[in-house]
Amino acid sequence: MQRRFLLALVLLPILALGLSRAPAAHADLIWCFDDPVLVVNGTPVLLKVGVPLDRRGAVVSSSLTVTVPENVTAHLAGASITNFPIAVTLTRSGVYSGVGPVPVSVAGLVVASTASPAILQATRPSVGVVAQSVGSAGIPLVINFGM
Repeated sequence: MQRRFLLALVLLPILALGLSRAPAAHADLIWCFDDPVLVVNGTPVLLKVGVPLDRRGAVVSSSLTVTVPENVTAHLAGASITNFPIAVTLTRSGVYSGVGPVPVSVAGLVVASTASPAILQATRPSVGVVAQSVGSAGIPLVINFGM
């Protein structure tokens, strides 16, 4: 009996504090992505650049610059970009040693007429997100990953 009373004395103030505060407000963003596909040595990775769905109309332009080593087979696919204007460039720099994963670097920029969050992701089928950068329109986003 005394244990229950002591337990109640300890738990009641804790519960009262938890109930007296309103839950933290947050809005889950619904992202609008355009996602060209990079294929390196036969392995695809989706390069997703996005803004919240309700700000899609504010996107003036966006760009991705993808850098891979000179001596790997790589190309861009999936040019049916429909959500907002995007320019995608594949550049080559350095040489892959053949040991470990192939290094890939992606720099992205979203230009919008109003302030907006922006995101850059690399995702692989059956693996998921391999790299991500979250920021704002007008500020470069950079991700690096291995394939």
